[in-house]
Amino acid sequence: MQTKDVLEVTTYYATNRKQTGSAEPAKIYGAVFESTLQYGRAIVSIPPSHTRKLELPALWKLERGADASKHFVLQAATPLNADAGRKEMAQRLSGHELEGTVDLRHGYNMGFAEAALRTRKWPTISNFRHPFFYSWPSANHVRSYWQDEEIARLSESVFEQVIDELSQSADRPVHSGA
Repeated sequence: MQTKDVLEVTTYYATNRKQTGSAEPAKIYGAVFESTLQYGRAIVSIPPSHTRKLELPALWKLERGADASKHFVLQAATPLNADAGRKEMAQRLSGHELEGTVDLRHGYNMGFAEAALRTRKWPTISNFRHPFFYSWPSANHVRSYWQDEEIARLSESVFEQVIDELSQSADRPVHSGA
């Protein structure tokens, strides 16, 4: 759904969230932990009025849903098998003059869709044009702090695997941040 002057950008991701079976990009992954790593590609639209903040719908503005002409929107999330995901990322990165690849990981109380949107925002104000994000299965609920803490601990080895694999396939420095 390309709206006039809306920029659609692609980012890649890894996750150990279990797929929900939903076709809706924002709901494709849930908060259930899996020990296996999955890769994928996400498409995020950036509104033409984009400033340095993350434009999202606001209840206080009576905005119930995202409007691509005003908000960041997760347009697609496509799971890829691990080999295809690594190959596609390496092809996209090859030949580009970049400082490195950025791996962003989210903190507590963040769902898959918000992690994708926040990842796409960060490089628009930096020198990194090919961000990559790792989304661990946060419950995405303010009352689930203790559950998130345990899941984050369980996800540490999966995250280390992501960094190792990304470093090997990117053939350039990996900058990691939250």
